[in-house]
Parts: sequence; structure tokens; C-alpha cells
Amino acid sequence: LWGREKFSPDEIPDALPAQAREAIVKWTPWARELQYRMDVSQDGRVLLCTLGDKRGTKDAKKNMKIIESLMKTLDDALPVPASRAKASKTGVEDDDEDSYEWGSIQRGHDTIVLLQIDEPVHHESAVDAIVEGDEYLESWARAAKQMTGFVLERPLVGAWQPNAGIKEDWEGNSTNEMINRLAQLLTLRRFGRQPYWLAMGIAWYVEMEETDGVYCFPYRTGFVSAAEHSKWGKLIENRYRKRKDALPMREVASLKRGKWNSEGAQNAWGTISFLLRYHPDTLPEILDELYEIWDLEGREEHDDGTWERIPHFEPNHATQLAVFEKHVPGFLEELSAFFSKGKKYKP
Repeated sequence: LWGREKFSPDEIPDALPAQAREAIVKWTPWARELQYRMDVSQDGRVLLCTLGDKRGTKDAKKNMKIIESLMKTLDDALPVPASRAKASKTGVEDDDEDSYEWGSIQRGHDTIVLLQIDEPVHHESAVDAIVEGDEYLESWARAAKQMTGFVLERPLVGAWQPNAGIKEDWEGNSTNEMINRLAQLLTLRRFGRQPYWLAMGIAWYVEMEETDGVYCFPYRTGFVSAAEHSKWGKLIENRYRKRKDALPMREVASLKRGKWNSEGAQNAWGTISFLLRYHPDTLPEILDELYEIWDLEGREEHDDGTWERIPHFEPNHATQLAVFEKHVPGFLEELSAFFSKGKKYKP
């Protein structure tokens, strides 16, 4: 389904962007075998796959409305940076003004694929479909099959299982899982790889804006209190209200991949909230600059002139701080005042 137009994957409308057509062709065998339906966003940026039964069809209709709303929220908050529009454009396809080639990775191009998985066996099959013909993903696949969901950078795919891994304190449904993953993928698509804490801060900001609460806690186990779902601003204020000195960057960016850190997660969300509220034009530029640093420095050079990516490379704290300070002079002092004063803060 594309808008109100239903079509067979064998007869894809020519008006659909090329990237969306490619995604449909790629996922048609998997969807046909397991009886999943496909829904495409109006602009072709997102392809949603949901089980094609009555319940799945209801979920798809609801989720597509959320997807369109979420994309507008993130487009408004994080537009293509003005500086990038002035840069030379290469690799532009289909007259997509958000499509550029930077270094070795093309951004703003591929269609994002979202998979709402109904059964674990469907999850394993999806992982096999992703890995087919792509050797670099083989080691990832072994771990991915043990997960209940994932976000993948290349290709841009996110998956979650509404019926798996639900915590006892869960009060909603799988909507938050989809929102958080889509926010991560949209950030990757437009801005490329970012420090983990920053990418997750954006995802939580969007999740909070769309649902008034956070239900995605990567790597966390155990009970989550009610305040930890929706009172992040108050938790930050209580933690820092008596603090006189500015936070160091290592504390702002303390969230690391692979381990849950409540304070680090809240600080990441709070930093995004601060920037979008008081310095909204700076965040896209910051993300662009951090990507360029990752692209150039996150490589291991070989004697023969070839190179390969350094897994999970991130610029160090000093480098990150320099980027933030360049665009927001006095960044740490302002952010610390915002954290300590909360709603009473005035720049």
C-alpha cells in the first residue's frame, strides 16, 4: 500500500522513488513466503513490513500514521544543514536534494525498512535475508538471531518483536520500539554515524515527543520505575541542582554501547532537549561535523593504500567538545545551568 494505492510487488508504480522500488524488490520474497504486507510512506523513505493478518493490517494502518508524523517531527527538528546545501553535490539520484556522497558513505539515499516481526522464526528468516550475499554481516547475523530486535546501519533496517521480551512494568505496546528504532534510522540516513550517546539522545527525544514517555532501555534488565518513563527532566534537575561547577564532557557523554547507564541516558536526552530548545540551528551542523570526523578518523590505513573501518570508533571527548563549543560557545556552562535549573532556566 502506498497512500491509497494498492499494488502487487510485480507491478510497482513508476512514480515511486527508485530506492523504494529497490527495497520492495529486495523484501518481496521474504514477505511472500511469510505472508507479510508492505506499506510505503508518501515520500518513499520508509517501507514497513507487518504480518498480513487482520491484527497486522490494523497495526500497519496505525503505525503508518505515526511514521508520517515522526518523520515531520524529525525533519523540522533536524533539517539538512545549511552548510551542506552549499557544498558540492555528487552522487545525487532521482533529483533527491537530500542525497549526497560524502567520503565513502552515501547519506540521504536508501529507503529505511522497518520489520514488525510476529514470530522468532520470522526474525531468523529476516536476518538471513539481510545477510544473503553480504559477507561483512555474517558475524553480526550469528548474534542478531539471538536478539529480539535490532537497528542496522547498512542496509538501513530496523526490527522488533512486539510479543518478545516484554517487561512486567510495560504499560503500552510496541509503538515505542518502532518510534525509537525509526528515529535512529532517520538520523543515520540523514547524518551518518554518530557517537552512540548522541544518536540515542535523539531517539529518546523523539520517543518522548511522540508518546510522552520512554519505554526503550537498551541493555537494561529489571524493574523500571514510573518516574524513569516520563520524568527525565525532573530527575536531571534533582541530580544537578546543587552542583556549582560545569559538567565535564565525559559526564555529558557517559552513555556507552553495550551497558545501561541511567544518568548517561538522561544526560543524552537532556542535551538534545537543550540544543533543540535554545540552539536549534546548531545541532544539524554539529552532527554533520561529527560525521566527517568519524568518516576520516575512523579508518585503519594499510601499507598497500587500502583501509577498513575501525569497529565502533567514536571521536574522543575532547574532539566532541571542540565541535560543540565551536557551534555553541560556552556549551558546557550553559548545559550545566539548564540541567540544574530545569524549567526555571533562562539563557
